[in-house]
Amino acid sequence: MNTSNSKPFLLLCRGSPRQFVLGALGVLLVVLALRFEVTLKLSSHALGGAERDAALYLWLTEVWARNLSHLELGSASFLNLPGFFPYTLTLAWSDNFFLPSLFSGLLHSVGVSILAAYNSSLLLAMFLNGFCTFVLCLRLSGHTAASLLGGIAWMSSSFFSAHLGHPQLQFAFWFPLGTLALLRAMSSRVAWRWSLPGLCVLGAFLTTVYYAVFLSFLLFLIAGLICLLRPGALMPLLRAPALVFASLPLLGLVPLALPYLAVQEVFGSRFLHEPYFFSASALSYFSASPFNLLFGWTSDWSHSEGHLLVGWLSPFLLAFASNLAFKTRHLRWLLTFLLLSIGLCAAFSAPGLLPGYETWLDALCAVGTWISLFAIIWFVWRLGFLERLSGAAILTNRALLALFLAGALICVLISFGPRGYHESGGLPGLALYRALYEGFPGFSAARAIGRIGILVLFLSSVATSIGLALLLRHFAIKGAQATLLCVLLCGVAVIEQFHPQYPLEPLPPVPEIFTTLKQSARSGESALILPFSGALNSKNQVARWGEFARLQVNAVRHALSTEVPVINGYSGQRSRIIYDWPGILADFPAPQSLRVVSEVAGLRWIVVLNIDDLSTKVEQRLEKFPGKLRVAHKDSEGNLLLELMGTRGVDVPGAQLLVPSYPTGVLTLELSAVPLSHTKTLSISVHDRDTEATVAELTVPADGSWSMHSFRVGSSHLRSNPLRLELRVNDDTSPRDVLFSRRTLYESGSPET
Repeated sequence: MNTSNSKPFLLLCRGSPRQFVLGALGVLLVVLALRFEVTLKLSSHALGGAERDAALYLWLTEVWARNLSHLELGSASFLNLPGFFPYTLTLAWSDNFFLPSLFSGLLHSVGVSILAAYNSSLLLAMFLNGFCTFVLCLRLSGHTAASLLGGIAWMSSSFFSAHLGHPQLQFAFWFPLGTLALLRAMSSRVAWRWSLPGLCVLGAFLTTVYYAVFLSFLLFLIAGLICLLRPGALMPLLRAPALVFASLPLLGLVPLALPYLAVQEVFGSRFLHEPYFFSASALSYFSASPFNLLFGWTSDWSHSEGHLLVGWLSPFLLAFASNLAFKTRHLRWLLTFLLLSIGLCAAFSAPGLLPGYETWLDALCAVGTWISLFAIIWFVWRLGFLERLSGAAILTNRALLALFLAGALICVLISFGPRGYHESGGLPGLALYRALYEGFPGFSAARAIGRIGILVLFLSSVATSIGLALLLRHFAIKGAQATLLCVLLCGVAVIEQFHPQYPLEPLPPVPEIFTTLKQSARSGESALILPFSGALNSKNQVARWGEFARLQVNAVRHALSTEVPVINGYSGQRSRIIYDWPGILADFPAPQSLRVVSEVAGLRWIVVLNIDDLSTKVEQRLEKFPGKLRVAHKDSEGNLLLELMGTRGVDVPGAQLLVPSYPTGVLTLELSAVPLSHTKTLSISVHDRDTEATVAELTVPADGSWSMHSFRVGSSHLRSNPLRLELRVNDDTSPRDVLFSRRTLYESGSPET
């Protein structure tokens, strides 16, 4: 294992093939037991649900699978999804879900249905969560049965079942893989192994951006704690070969991260009020989703992002093992201070502890996170000092127990979020989390900071495995007795986290009107699907985002087979269209709604789904706007396909045209100028309203005839917002309102014509 003459400070157990096979079989049996119904409906039902957030990732899988045969990772269009038109870089609006989609696409390419492939990727993720954690625990402790408890406890965590509607959060095996890669690099002194932690971060980024941020932090956290226990442990990394290997995966991460940075520049960082309201509390770690078999009644103790049930088995075993490992008089008083500081901080984090004093409690919790961090650092450093003083040349079992316990406690403190923050006043969120928000890459873009509790569950599961191995060896429990005890404990871990019900839904059928849309639309044209939203609030904006997500994701999934870009889309980033159009389109086709839809380049078709009798209402309103819209088709379900007709003035004040900004493309306008007595042609300038740059110069006959004009738009630099183009008549003697458009086309990357 060690190729140098220097002595390693950490001895990792190799493990035998028999141990790995037993671990894989144990994990697989639990996967089949917990998700048996999925195996029976693998091709007919979507694990995690078929609508809302879950369907967003199913849509991403379908997009990747459809484009797999001609995927060009280096092309700019790779970053733009067929929804959210005319916005760009939309792949970076949420988790890119690339590796799971690639896996599903490969299965689909050999004949597996896309739904079966998608479900298989989620089942594989569940297996890898357990097996990779088992391998990590086995390399640390060498005890097969105790390691199996760590893997199964982590894999069957209630967090994963509660978040099946967020499929990207199921791919958490990067945490144990990254941790093991870091430990191997630090213990072996082999330079090339320093590339492995970075490769795990890269893999996480291509799966779940949240987890890439959390994994990066986890690696820094573990390395820092190890340095407290063993100063100088990172010295091999300071050598040139190790630095080169460590930086290579990060260089590969740069081009993938640039679109996310560009999107963040457009939409901004998450303000503190978002992580504040999505932060966890001490009660979150005892709160489960309402579907948990034993502890569903605790769901009201926290919000849906704060159902982070650790269970009771893990704290009990950890308390027992910690009492055995840290009962020395040299650590007793420091351990007392540590437990007292964290206990008070946790108590202050609990909502409703003292009604009316929430601001004060938040402030005390914020201060408590820093005091508790100091206590943890002091305790870990002191433990390392005592171990080195006693002559221990390697990290002992109790040092490893302290390492993972300390990491879990620090993540608990971070999950409390920007405590002390209040929009109406108070401390400016000066809790431990604020330092990461300001200084650690990615934390400012993470809205649901309570999700970092996933690291608490992971680290505590590993610590539980190490603690159990320590207890078994201390009490000389071996052989069949140890195996039987561990199997019973695995059963307890599964039962206390068990969800008898979980989302498993058939896909909603695609309305036949989309077949007509595919047959009718030409290249360069885009579409809008109505209803755009459900109920609206008093501000004429979306009242229920869950209903909005359902409508929007269903729309983009239905439209995928048409290959027509659509305005619809839903993600964590909310554009001006998402905010403004629900109210504007509520009375479609009212004049304001016709004006805004005509501003989108290429928007020619509008699908009106017969939801809540909407198509009937729209047909009745169409009579008030003759010549503006044409009913191209009405299917047997009452759904409508409307074609935008008529003309619009494009040189009137405030008129604009929205076109994608990245990459470059060709915009085609059908223009006409009214006959003028003093000139035969009009000189037209196309301007970017945001930069005042001239995009194109056009010459339009001033005789009332229609002519087509094409020019290239967009840029080579990253930009997410659409361009806002304005057409201006250069002839000062001409009156306004002389230039009209009746058709636009936009083709991304097309050659200029």
